[in-house]
Amino acid sequence: MTSKEQLEELLKDCNKEQLHLCGHIQPFGVLLGVRKEDLSIVYASENLESFFHQTPLLILGKPISMIHSALPDFIKTFIIKERKEKFTYETIRFEEGSLDVKLFDAGTCVVIECEHAQSHDHHGNDAFQCGIDLLKPPYHAKELPMYYDLLVKGIFDATKYDRVMLYKFHDDWSGEVISEQTKEGFGSYMGLRFPASDIPAIAREMYLKNHFRHIADTGAENIPIVSLDESTPDLTYSDTRSVSPVHIEYMKNMGMSASFSTPIIIFGELWGLVACHNEKPKYLSVELRRMCYTLAHSFAIGISSFSTNEKLQKLDSTDRHLNALMERVVSFDDVFDGLESIEESLMQIVSCDGLCILIDDNILSIGDVMPQDSLEMIDQWFSKYRQESIFSTDTLLNSSIGELIPQGSVAGMMAIKTNSIKGKKIRGYWFRNELKQEVAWAGNPNKPVIENAGALKLSPRRSFERWIEVKSGYAKAWSGLDLLSAMKLNKTFYKWL
Repeated sequence: MTSKEQLEELLKDCNKEQLHLCGHIQPFGVLLGVRKEDLSIVYASENLESFFHQTPLLILGKPISMIHSALPDFIKTFIIKERKEKFTYETIRFEEGSLDVKLFDAGTCVVIECEHAQSHDHHGNDAFQCGIDLLKPPYHAKELPMYYDLLVKGIFDATKYDRVMLYKFHDDWSGEVISEQTKEGFGSYMGLRFPASDIPAIAREMYLKNHFRHIADTGAENIPIVSLDESTPDLTYSDTRSVSPVHIEYMKNMGMSASFSTPIIIFGELWGLVACHNEKPKYLSVELRRMCYTLAHSFAIGISSFSTNEKLQKLDSTDRHLNALMERVVSFDDVFDGLESIEESLMQIVSCDGLCILIDDNILSIGDVMPQDSLEMIDQWFSKYRQESIFSTDTLLNSSIGELIPQGSVAGMMAIKTNSIKGKKIRGYWFRNELKQEVAWAGNPNKPVIENAGALKLSPRRSFERWIEVKSGYAKAWSGLDLLSAMKLNKTFYKWL
């Protein structure tokens, strides 16, 4: 087995890791698990005494009212209330102070996490103004960098972390730092890429369920959770869940002791993260964490609005443009004469280096296209063996049909197909030439596979210095707007030809 295959196998194992069943929490909080049917305590973290002056062994099996008289009502309300969220936050007050309390659903029980409440009134006005500004979405793409910076600065000012980054995912789940603010003396990751394995699928899935992830101190010892029946609580929605040893090593290799991150979720998908790092241990209160999530959520609304408006404007202008072009095409006795008359316009609908339109067995070729024998094989594959009406790739040679493409030919392709109202079999193929790309990574993205005592395991890379990868065989990637334009043209062909 090659080292690449070994790495892929280890990454598969990593994605199977059951993070939610780790059985430990970080020491900045305390955890209790309460059975829904009778509100008796079935789980307690070993540090319970430092918060409530009770030991786990003394309270397991006892009613939750032994901890605080307000908790039973909180739990009952949480259980019966219809809600989209699987968790809620409350505050309980003692003579010596207040606790921030999170309740979340863990199947047969409700889990309660408590942290010491802290007030940060002096951050409120700045964060409120930042939130207002974020609700004014960018109108043009050129305004996006300023919008990114607005979010990053708002969270940087609120949290006082050493580094705050806006991290955007690419289609392959690698991430790129698209905005950053740091304290003086800290290096920059701006513009650098991080491989998908840095935030594996299992962790990305957790970000879709939780508002944030906080690691207060990589050097702190995890606190075990004691169980009444030796089971392990489901910590999917936990704020205090302990940290994977691999991630601890990763952070230490970065020279960081604390982190905070909150997801950017757009149209139900993980668009990116705000990632905050601190050289020394740093605890971020529940109030500040929720404030940062609110800013990130406002940002997500703004980006969603921008994307929707951009698509609507593109679709509207494309619709009008295509109908005008097709009126011209059908005015010719021969459709291909009509299509040839709008060659330049067809190339502009979707930016490309070459375009082929096939109607039944006739071909119109414009610009740089692949050799006809290769095109015929591709057309047979797409027409007969693919169910979807659109296909795209920015690297034909590295795709499932790479063996059909001669070396030195086009690098990227987008294809559409339809059967028109008049019964014609229509296909369109856009081509893009190879574009040599230099990708700047934060360290070598190929994580080493190391062997300890005869067993292979993943080891996070030890350097995050700028590392340049030269990618060949790739074209400029097709954007979402490119795909929309192609689908619009497909519908136009169906209607007019």
